Amino acid sequence: LPAHQRRALKNLQRRSERLRILPADKGNSIVVLSNHQYDLKMQEHIGEGPYSLLKKDPTPTLPSKLDRVLKKLLNDKKISKAFYDQARNLHPRAPQMYGTPKIHKKGIPIRPIVSFYNTPLIALHKVLAHYLKPLTCSPPRLRDSRHFLECLRSASPDTYTYPCSLDVKALYTSCDMTLARISVRSKFLAQPDLLPANISPSAMDTLIEFCLSNSYFEYDNCFYAQNKGGPMGSPLTVELAEIRVAEVETPAFNTSPDPPSLYMHFVDDGFVKFRDRNHAETYLEFVNSLSTDLTYTLGPTDPFPSSTFFCTATSAPVFIENPPILTNTRITPRQPHRTLKTP
Repeated sequence: LPAHQRRALKNLQRRSERLRILPADKGNSIVVLSNHQYDLKMQEHIGEGPYSLLKKDPTPTLPSKLDRVLKKLLNDKKISKAFYDQARNLHPRAPQMYGTPKIHKKGIPIRPIVSFYNTPLIALHKVLAHYLKPLTCSPPRLRDSRHFLECLRSASPDTYTYPCSLDVKALYTSCDMTLARISVRSKFLAQPDLLPANISPSAMDTLIEFCLSNSYFEYDNCFYAQNKGGPMGSPLTVELAEIRVAEVETPAFNTSPDPPSLYMHFVDDGFVKFRDRNHAETYLEFVNSLSTDLTYTLGPTDPFPSSTFFCTATSAPVFIENPPILTNTRITPRQPHRTLKTP
């Protein structure tokens, strides 16, 4: 942030301890809102989401529960001793949910994120996510923004002059992780060489199911189970969601009677080129007909607002600007004073 904006934030913090200063979900922006507003948005999401209140904290008993499952797999020679040691995390804490405001959406809802740092299943999630990587290499998947630019530059000119975003609505909470798990199991059974020797396909299936059935978090000293989808913040959820998205989008692109000329996606955001709006809406209807859990939405590729300073505590903009997007400079999130030049 520029120096005058940093000074403004510090002044706000000194004036009131009842304010929260948060990064926006998108757009390299800062949002200021009251603790009461933040709590209302979080409680609204939890109340409407696929969650149920737990009577007590599962954290003290979950490590021993996991240990019993791992020991059985170890005794059955379905995992190795090295895997057993890798998948355990001693002295854990409960996963914590927090939210980032979506200032690009009407009503400024909250994007829920679960911090998995030092939680009971974080080690297992990381190991399983690593083994799922080979299954997520679908052709439309983008690695990063540099890859996106390379794909755009290499695309041949055509008559498809209507670029659109094709995004999945609430991917992590709506994605059917059971279907993703079944897909993983069938792929590993068909190609067991994709897995290392220290774990069997049936053990992968058992452990993924264990992670999904023991998904929970803490917010405001209350504990909630997640009954559908997976928590955003888990490395395992990201890979399972990617597998499920590819399972819908790849057949859609290959079997559509009138596909777009270009399709790329990164997690739940897609970039597509159509002939016109009617072509886009027809393809959208076709994609949504292929899935019962994922819902796709269509929108124009508008520039993201950048350097936006929005104060929801007073429901008024403090500082808003929308300059042209710079494609040759990227500000790194951890070191905003440094930039990375792209060719």
